[in-house]
Amino acid sequence: LPFGCVIGKEYAENVFYEAPRYHVLTGIARCAREDGACPGDNYSFLRSGRKDAVMVLADGMGSGMEAGRDSTMVVELLEQLLSAGFEEAAAVRLLNAALMLRSKQVKFTTLDMGVINLYTGNCEFVKAGAATTFIKRKNWVETIASTSVPLGFLERVECETKHKKLYHDDYIVMLSDGALDCIGVPEKEEYLEQMIADMTERSPQEMANRIMEGIVESPGYTAKDDITILVAGVFAA
Repeated sequence: LPFGCVIGKEYAENVFYEAPRYHVLTGIARCAREDGACPGDNYSFLRSGRKDAVMVLADGMGSGMEAGRDSTMVVELLEQLLSAGFEEAAAVRLLNAALMLRSKQVKFTTLDMGVINLYTGNCEFVKAGAATTFIKRKNWVETIASTSVPLGFLERVECETKHKKLYHDDYIVMLSDGALDCIGVPEKEEYLEQMIADMTERSPQEMANRIMEGIVESPGYTAKDDITILVAGVFAA
């Protein structure tokens, strides 16, 4: 902007913020266990403050309307806590406490969360009973696994947290348990990892669609569970 547009004769207050170094594009593909049924998985893409982009995937136990109700509640409560300014770890602890109080009505729910810092490219992965997450960089893929229990299982939640540095043209692939359970080959994660490594698509939505097609067309595919696939692409601004 011209200098005169910022500094004028009249008193004014101006606030300047540093522009983020990265931006995130997202894609989503979903498939219910039965045609027309309500999926038991739910997800969200949101901004937490000015610096973080957050992707969330919750998987209710089982499938159908009841599981969908539980996972929806988890995602909505987490959105509210993050929007209110809670740090991710504190938000998860409060969420687990809320589930424990309602344990008679709510079954266990997995939680998978990726918090991407748009200024540094650092990403914090928080997992509670969630399936493996894949990070694609060109034709190389890294996996982030978890052995933690779902939310609502124990009074004191022990989430697994891992930090990874992301760069331009990196992709995060986050899956519900059904994506792996429905693949018929013995080495399910290796099959999916190779499929993601071989992909040439650059659009997160095209990647999500292609992964879903690869799962449905995999040898021995059976519709055992709902499938939700989230893809987030990180690009230099």
